[in-house]
Amino acid sequence: MIAFVAARRALLAALACCSSCSDVSRTAKDGAVLDAGRSPEASAEASSGYLPSQLPANFHCDPTLESLRDTIFVTSCGYDSCHGDNNFAYGLWLTADVDRLTSELVGAPSQSCKPEVLVVPGDSTRSFLYDKLSSPNPKCGHQMPYGIEPLPDSALGCVRGWIESLTAPLADSGAPGR
Repeated sequence: MIAFVAARRALLAALACCSSCSDVSRTAKDGAVLDAGRSPEASAEASSGYLPSQLPANFHCDPTLESLRDTIFVTSCGYDSCHGDNNFAYGLWLTADVDRLTSELVGAPSQSCKPEVLVVPGDSTRSFLYDKLSSPNPKCGHQMPYGIEPLPDSALGCVRGWIESLTAPLADSGAPGR
């Protein structure tokens, strides 16, 4: 019975956390749109600020997918309730090995915003991943990482540098950006 209660609590905690990665919204009795199923009080609190970034003030990474995964994705996106080892929101496992991550991102369609492509080799301006990370108002959904301070310019530059280093013929083999 104790194991059942513990499992139920863990499931409820995971569901509560997972709602923060969702683009689902609902309407309160007064007509106000509530974000990710939150109460009006929680929506007001969330709109007034973000959780602090886990990236250090002197953040630096190399424009390679391995570096992005290890320095940005694991730290800012790889929570179990979002894109970590136990939950792949919208099919994105951002803490996976580089080969799998390459196949999930490069030239892959977005599962949350059709017909967007997550990473268009050589073109960060057409890459939905870059739009979600860099724009306060992305084409679909919310800016990522959701509920955390937006990525600093140095991290965005690293993501942009990796995307722009890719070329279409080489990206298909998964060779660049490692």
